[in-house]
Amino acid sequence: MQVLLCAAGSHGDVLPFIALARDCRARGHDATLLANPVFAAHAAAAGVPLEPVGDPEGYRTLFSAELEHDPTAAFARVAAELMALAPHYLAALRRLRRP
Repeated sequence: MQVLLCAAGSHGDVLPFIALARDCRARGHDATLLANPVFAAHAAAAGVPLEPVGDPEGYRTLFSAELEHDPTAAFARVAAELMALAPHYLAALRRLRRP
């Protein structure tokens, strides 16, 4: 079975998907992680192919920015970034999926 896992966010968001993809592969499935290339080394160490989505500079900018003291503003900033990435995830899914 082909398994395409999309993960976006910080290490706490993406690393569990790497573990899930690793376990799927251990059970004989063709699992690929779609995530920012900053996670390439983590995916490779787990034996998981990574399809890069986004760029390291955008990731570093988003997560190195000073955290807003207003949770609503912080959520809006992250949500806007995820919405901007959504078309790139969709394009990668379309390119990789096997009917």
